[in-house]
Amino acid sequence: MKAFLILWFALTLLAQAGAPPFVLAQWSAEKGDWEQAISSYSAALQYEGPSASVYYNLGFCHQQTGDAGRAVLAYERCLALSPRAADAQNNLTMLRKELSLPDAKIRARDLPAWIAWISRDEWFLVFLTASVLLVALFWCAWLSSRRNARFLCFAASAFACTVMAGSAWVMKQRESEDLLAVVLAADQSLQLSPFPTSEKVTSCPAGSVVSLEQEHGDYVFAELTPGNTRGWLRKDSLEKIAPR
Repeated sequence: MKAFLILWFALTLLAQAGAPPFVLAQWSAEKGDWEQAISSYSAALQYEGPSASVYYNLGFCHQQTGDAGRAVLAYERCLALSPRAADAQNNLTMLRKELSLPDAKIRARDLPAWIAWISRDEWFLVFLTASVLLVALFWCAWLSSRRNARFLCFAASAFACTVMAGSAWVMKQRESEDLLAVVLAADQSLQLSPFPTSEKVTSCPAGSVVSLEQEHGDYVFAELTPGNTRGWLRKDSLEKIAPR
């Protein structure tokens, strides 16, 4: 019996050693070892690249450890990749209520809501698909000898051009999302000037979303979202939302 337990323990260690980081993270999360789960999910991101599911689980783990800033950051990155992830949106909404933070509608601001329903990567796929379709339609129009067929090809080409132009415009408008960041450090405040002794404008607690504008030394000038309150924050107190 003792030999069996030793063998089982050894095989478990070998399985964990050879398992992918995401699997190790799930094992750790199931045991409630949140710190190890966070480490493994972070390793999975480095190993596999940005992933909505990994960011969601990472946000949940940070939420369990009480790290509000990093939980908000992970959920926002999940939604940047998968805007229709209802679980991430619900968790983020509840977390903001617990922290008494405003519900920041940061994607596709001042644009129709349906634009934010599609991720920026998906908009790029729309543009790419329309481009391929346009080339194919022109090729068909060139080869076709029938007037009606050529007319239909050119009409469809006009539609493809409209889709290309629309998706390109959306991607251009949403470039401002690259400047959005989440405050990670607690007890932060927007300041009047980029100096440690500067007067405070307003509080900027962990989990707050800001839009970056310019840098000066160790500080960055930012606008608190939502609202139009501006001030200086330390660069090391925040991190951009754009998935990396």
